[in-house]
Order: sequence, then structure tokens, then C-alpha cells
Amino acid sequence: MQTPVQSVRDIGRIVRAVRRQSHLRLEDLAATTGLSKQFLTDLESGKLTLRLGLTLNLLAELGIRV
Repeated sequence: MQTPVQSVRDIGRIVRAVRRQSHLRLEDLAATTGLSKQFLTDLESGKLTLRLGLTLNLLAELGIRV
């Protein structure tokens, strides 16, 4: 999937879409990646103050190329 990213909210939408297509619950993704459910919730909702390194690791884990 190629989707232009112009904002943090766009990244959150992509992560949510891929997670749902993979039939993963937030709790399952958190357990698999070692990230907190709160971090994932904040990312999917487009919170502006997320740590970029953690976000990039998650994108790689989900197979999302940047």
C-alpha cells in the first residue's frame, strides 16, 4: 500500500488500518512489540509528541515501509 504521509495523524491511520487488516487487537500488538497499549492508542489517534524511534520500530514490525 502506498499512501502519502503528511501528518502524524496519517501515520496513525495507516497503523490502525494495517493492524485491523492483520486482525490484531491493541493488546496483542502491544504484547508482540513490547510497546504499551497507551503508546499505540496515542499513535493511532495522531498524538504529536510520540517518540519517533519507537514509531519507526513499530512501522517496521508491521511491515510498513517508509
